[in-house]
Amino acid sequence: MIKSIVINNLKKIYNYVLTHSYNYDIFISTKQKAVAPTKSKPPPIKKKGKPIISQSAKRYKTMENTRIYLNTWGAYNNGSIGYGWMTAAEAREFIEENPERDGGEWFIADIDNYLGIKISNCDYCDVMEVIDTIETLEDMEEYEKEEIIALMEYLGTESVAEAIEQKDRFAFYSDIEEYHDLCDELLDFSGCNEILERYFDFDEYHRDCDFDITEMSNGVCIAA
Repeated sequence: MIKSIVINNLKKIYNYVLTHSYNYDIFISTKQKAVAPTKSKPPPIKKKGKPIISQSAKRYKTMENTRIYLNTWGAYNNGSIGYGWMTAAEAREFIEENPERDGGEWFIADIDNYLGIKISNCDYCDVMEVIDTIETLEDMEEYEKEEIIALMEYLGTESVAEAIEQKDRFAFYSDIEEYHDLCDELLDFSGCNEILERYFDFDEYHRDCDFDITEMSNGVCIAA
């Protein structure tokens, strides 16, 4: 009895498959071609290499000295763009080797990395004076260069050489706080009651002290 039921059910399934052959084909092909899902490939790992740096960036990154581009008016009038980039020491040596080269009227066509200090009108300046100034600045500490910049503003000059020449006539403070701290050190509260010291008006005292200095745009304070 059970056997006949099973056979009848198989016949029904067979007939259903025959009448729906396209579904059968899809079913079979799908089953036969089923493939385990592949893992997606991770994005390629970028190899670490040297960062791309522009030519100008490379120049500033590797340059340790200010460089100047020398030329003479004689060479310039004959179509020459100049003698190339040189450090101050190299430029001095180059000029001293042949001071009268191409007429001997030297000028600076350009200055590269001039320590953040502008020099005006290089075309008509004294070349050896500029070389002397560059070498002096390169021997200075950073705070001294800031003082030169502040003094140029104080004097109202664009001549770096003039500021260097007059620097010793002035006292410099890195900022107003340093100046006030120095002023406070001049106060002598010895022998005074500590309670009385609390009533001292430091703000008013600092305002009076400020009459003796000038604070420049880079924060450096100058006392004449």
